[in-house]
Order: sequence, then structure tokens, then C-alpha cells
Amino acid sequence: MSRSERPIARYADPFDDFPRNAIRPKRAASPEEWRAADVALVARAFDHLPDKGACSAIDVGAGQGRLVPAIGARASSMVLLEPDLLRARIAGQVAARLPECDAEVVVADATTYTTYRKFDVIVCSHVIQHVTSSHRRPLLESLRNLCAPWGVLLMTYPNTDNGKEAYYISEQEASAVAVATSEATRSAFDRCIAGSGGTSDGVKRLGIWHSAMEDVPQLHTSSGFRVLDHGAYRWFEHWVRFKDGRTLSVPACDAYTISVVQ
Repeated sequence: MSRSERPIARYADPFDDFPRNAIRPKRAASPEEWRAADVALVARAFDHLPDKGACSAIDVGAGQGRLVPAIGARASSMVLLEPDLLRARIAGQVAARLPECDAEVVVADATTYTTYRKFDVIVCSHVIQHVTSSHRRPLLESLRNLCAPWGVLLMTYPNTDNGKEAYYISEQEASAVAVATSEATRSAFDRCIAGSGGTSDGVKRLGIWHSAMEDVPQLHTSSGFRVLDHGAYRWFEHWVRFKDGRTLSVPACDAYTISVVQ
């Protein structure tokens, strides 16, 4: 598929205007198409389970429950893991509308969550790009510890379109709608995530890592997973603003990796 033929997607989460405003494609799939791509990936992950009976799942970084209906439609029990209290509450409200699935909301992240439970399916959607470079491996190791034997991990994340990783920091003033995204060094990205990110001086900041295509699958393999499937599944554009005022549309894509623990 040539770049001109690729379906360019518009960020569809109505609750999170920050990344939605940073993704400004010239051509846009509908929000329904955006969600449908995620739902299809969740279904693909469950299809890799050797036993198609009752199963458990955990949504790591559940946010406001965007994927909860898709996961809950296939799992008999589910944990929603989200470190932000407000988002966790909203995700819980979404889960409450799924009586067929026994759902529990836990305010924590994967590296601090402790449980005796093991999960058949782990979904970690668009989390790893907001983790400092030194914490990517610990995140994968924590997910492996949560995964049941032959359990499946689905991870989604943004990729660059040129085969080289890139780091960005998006900024949005509290009173503004527009988001300015600038390319950053890895050290600046790590500082944004670890300390100076979030909202300060009236400016909201978000660090984003765009990996090269093989980066995340290699992390899976080195953390004890066996990669079953990976690739790109939707394309978008980030609008990057340079210090001299120039702007540039940077092609990128969302990618996925599905792995199994043996």
C-alpha cells in the first residue's frame, strides 16, 4: 500500500483533547473507523488464546475506558489498571454497563500493581510511548509477571514512517486549543516524562516516543515473550513546529505487537 493510499486516521477519543489536537491529518477517517481498528486488534489478540472458553483480561493504562467494551465482550473477568483517579472512575462507569463481565478498577500502574492473579489477555494500548526510556524494560517485565502461561499481550504504540525512532514534546497553554509539537532529544523527553511534564506555568506538556518498527517487538522478545504478530494498522500525521516558526507535517503510524508467554 502506497502512502497516498493509506487510511489517515483522526484521533477519536472525545475525552482527551490534547493528543486529538496534536494529530491534525489532511485526510481523516471517521472516529468510528478509528475505534473499529482498535476493536479489531482486541479481537485478534483474543483469537490467539489456545482455550476459547472463559478467560480473564487486564487493561493496563485503561484511561477512560475506550477499549473496555471490546475487552469486556470477550472476557469473563477484567481488571482496569489506571493510575489517574479521574480517568479510572470514568473507566469504571463504562465497565458498569457490561453486566456480563466481572470488572474491577484499580488505581495503579503496571510497575506498582501487585496481585497473585495471572491474566489470559493483557491489553496495553498507547502506554509505552509515554514511559521514560529506562522504564520500558521494567514495564515489559511487569506485564510478563501478570501474564498466565500461554497468555497473550497486545501492545499498541506510534511508529515513525522512516524507520528511525523519534521523540516529541507537545505543549498546550491552558487557555488555548491548538497544540504545538516539537521534536526533542531522548534526554529532554525523559525529563518531560519523569519530572517536568504535566502542567506547569499554565502549560500542559506530553512526551511522546515514536518507535522504529522493530523496537517494541525486540523489547517483547528480550522480556520473555514470543512475538506472534506485529505491524502497522493506521496512519496519521503530527504537525511539528520549529523554533523559527516553520511547521512540518510528519507522517507516522500506529503499530501493534501481539506476543505470547510460554
